[in-house]
Amino acid sequence: RSISGSVTVQVIVNNVASNTLTANATPLAPALFTYAAGGTVYPAAVFPASGLIVGDPAVSGTAVSKAHATDVISLYATGMMQTPGGVIPGGVIDVPTSVTVTFTSTTNSSVTANAVESFAGLVAVGEFQINIVVPNLPSGNYYVVVNTGGTATQSGVVIPIA
Repeated sequence: RSISGSVTVQVIVNNVASNTLTANATPLAPALFTYAAGGTVYPAAVFPASGLIVGDPAVSGTAVSKAHATDVISLYATGMMQTPGGVIPGGVIDVPTSVTVTFTSTTNSSVTANAVESFAGLVAVGEFQINIVVPNLPSGNYYVVVNTGGTATQSGVVIPIA
C-alpha cells in the first residue's frame, strides 16, 4: 500500500508506547550511507574484490583506498523504493526504476561523468546496494549522487579518485 503526505508515527515495544510524532511520507527518499573523516563525508562504499573501504588513505589509513577508473565499487543507500515493512527479503529485490550515479568534480563543476551501474537492489531491510564501475576521470575528489525515479541522494558526499 502506498502512502504519502503527513503521517503519525508511534512505536510500541513490550506494550509501552512512545510519544506520537508527525512525519512526511514520500514514495522515494534515497540517501547514501556515509562516514566522516578529516572533515570530509565519504560514502559507505567498498571494493568487493578486496573488502577495502572507499576513502582517502592519507586521512583514514590503510583500511581505505582511493578509487581508480574501471574499479568496481559497491555503494550502500536507503529509501530507493517502497519495501515491505518489517520483512527481511528471502533474496535480493532489484530496484524497479532506472538508477544513475553521477560524479562531479569538487573543484570544477564542468568535469562530470556517469558511472556504469551494474546492479541496484534491496539486500537487507532498508539497505540497498548499488554496484558501479568508476568512470574514467582525472585524479581528484568527486561528489557522488545516486538518482532513482527522478529523486537524488544528498549532496556533499565525496569519492576520491587516483
